[in-house]
Amino acid sequence: RQVPTLGALFFEALSFQSLSTILNTCLVTQLKDVVPNDAHRAAWTGNFYACVNGLSTVFQFFLLPIITARVEPKMLWRWMPILPLVCGVARCLPTSVFPESFAMTSPSSALYLIAISF
Repeated sequence: RQVPTLGALFFEALSFQSLSTILNTCLVTQLKDVVPNDAHRAAWTGNFYACVNGLSTVFQFFLLPIITARVEPKMLWRWMPILPLVCGVARCLPTSVFPESFAMTSPSSALYLIAISF
């Protein structure tokens, strides 16, 4: 093992892609339950991915340069998979675990929880 960093990056990418695939599958499944009409579901998905791309642009070109000036990039890369992991675990928990202020009882609330993780 000459380059241990490559092994760490491999496992980080593997874990993040696995979580992303699981959450994407949950999103599609929940969306199918919440929005039964195909045209409305396609419109919602298009708007959702447009927002994701817009937020990615804001993060990549505006927020990340500010954050990396204050936080060591090595720590930032370690923290990145935490949000999808937390949202994935929260999706598996029963709704009685959450306080009423989160209103996790409706099917659409699970959809928004999954959407946050993107």
